[in-house]
Amino acid sequence: MGDFDEPTGPSLDERFGALHRGLEPMVPLPPAAQLIARGRRRRQTGRAALAGLAVVATVGVGFLAVDPLRSGEPATQTPAHGSVPLELPTHVSSRGPAYTPPAGSVRQPVGATIPPGFLPEKGFVSTDGSGPPPQCHEPTPPARTAEVIAARSVPEYDGAGIILLVYSDGPTAGRVFDELRAEAARCAEGTYGGSAWRKTIAELDFGGSAVKVTTRYTSSREGSLPPTVTEVALRYGAALLVVRGVDVAAVDRTWQGLHDRLCVFARDCRPRGGRPAALSQLTAGGSAWAVVLATDSDGNQAKLGRAVAYASELGYRTSITSMDCDAGVRGSLGLPAATPYRHVAVYFASPQEADAFTAAARQAPVATVEVQTYCTG
Repeated sequence: MGDFDEPTGPSLDERFGALHRGLEPMVPLPPAAQLIARGRRRRQTGRAALAGLAVVATVGVGFLAVDPLRSGEPATQTPAHGSVPLELPTHVSSRGPAYTPPAGSVRQPVGATIPPGFLPEKGFVSTDGSGPPPQCHEPTPPARTAEVIAARSVPEYDGAGIILLVYSDGPTAGRVFDELRAEAARCAEGTYGGSAWRKTIAELDFGGSAVKVTTRYTSSREGSLPPTVTEVALRYGAALLVVRGVDVAAVDRTWQGLHDRLCVFARDCRPRGGRPAALSQLTAGGSAWAVVLATDSDGNQAKLGRAVAYASELGYRTSITSMDCDAGVRGSLGLPAATPYRHVAVYFASPQEADAFTAAARQAPVATVEVQTYCTG
């Protein structure tokens, strides 16, 4: 196995000592004190390097954390002589200063009011909240009026009387409608003031709930019979519409012409005829494209109610709004400031949707304006 198989002894010691004596002149070893000093300097140098790296990291993190908060300010560092200054990008917001609608600005709750002009009006108009005449000539049940939040009646229009009642919610309106229908069945036959009558009830094919009650008088103490009375009741959402008259054709013509505009009182109201969907909810300071249907800048407030009815017929829920609730409308229409004008609009998310609505509209809108919406309630 060679030399490593030989036993250790003076021969190996002599060889190792000779090798050490040969290397010592070539690589002199420093004294012990010098080795200790070198070790201390190396430790100090390492610590300084680590400290420098920490400073660089801290400055970098600080720049990343602080600089975005000052991204709109130009660099203030003075460039070195002869160098080209570095231009940092400046981000300028396109939004204007904070806007607050003037005191008194309000957006009416959608589907909670019946504004003037919403119903075709003729002659005296009452808003006492009374319900339809009782079927048995008895006092109106309390449920008819106890929870009414809006009411409007037209005693005579085109041969028929109109009563529109709005309740706090759809289930309440449904309960009142069911009570009206049950009362008609309870009063199928009876007498009043010397006259006897008989009632017939027919369900109508309608998107909501509808019933037609016909009252025919069969006898009269005075000899001549009172005329036959036709009454149609429709429940749509939170609204109950009652049309009543002695001319059955006038009654049918009236309720058929009004039922579409009840859509504003129903939460499931949807655009008709393939029209685009409007914004389901407005936000304070949010952007929208407002198709303005009417304003009262000429003093005609009934135009606003007719605009709400028109939008409802198309399947859109809207309400009357103070002009300054939509930042941008007043200026676009060229109306003077500090005037208490109001308007009615339908709101869309894009100009393309607003144009599609206008193209399918039966009436030309006043204007289409990009606005910021406020007074969301």
